[in-house]
Amino acid sequence: MVAAIVIMSCAIAAQAYVYVGSSDWTENRNSYDGHTFANGVYSGNFQISWNISYDTNDKEYDYYYHISGVPADSQLPKDLVHLFWIVSPKFAIIGTPPSGSSLTTINFWQNDIKVLYFPGMVNTYTFTVSFSSLSAPVWGSFYAMGNGSPPEPVAHNGAFFTDYVNLDGFMPTGGNKLDYIPVPGDPVPVPPAVLLFGSGLLGLGALRRFRKG
Repeated sequence: MVAAIVIMSCAIAAQAYVYVGSSDWTENRNSYDGHTFANGVYSGNFQISWNISYDTNDKEYDYYYHISGVPADSQLPKDLVHLFWIVSPKFAIIGTPPSGSSLTTINFWQNDIKVLYFPGMVNTYTFTVSFSSLSAPVWGSFYAMGNGSPPEPVAHNGAFFTDYVNLDGFMPTGGNKLDYIPVPGDPVPVPPAVLLFGSGLLGLGALRRFRKG
């Protein structure tokens, strides 16, 4: 019974994030879809795409992101200077971190936000990164800045500067997923749906044992 309570408690706590359904694990956002902001030379010519999968053998999530111009195989009109994804405070990368990256904390929205950060980029007109984690994908935010004289071209998800509900960069319940992208949330050993289903089975098993007793 204790095990059932612990697992169910973990599932409830994880609901602070809005999980990304598997049907959205391969998708993109671009600067002409009405949900991704881009200014300057990035306007109409910025795209971020992703592919996420779950490795049932290693029980981990594999993340792949690609940033480019539009279409996806073209270069950005200005090279990237830095970019970051907002991630869960509990997020960790399995194995070697992506080259040039750091997991750090920045102050944003008057909060300390953990980010997967790529600073000091040089001559980067397309960008691809992949990594693995125990963290399941949730709807969250990214920010990219390009090279150039002020105003520098920037791009970010549509809700990046308008997330006044959570003030943490993650989509609140009832938000529009088109204004966000998938980012790593809290570590979850198995997909959230499986976790919830499993906790229910444990609860039923415990109830049956209780009745027999």
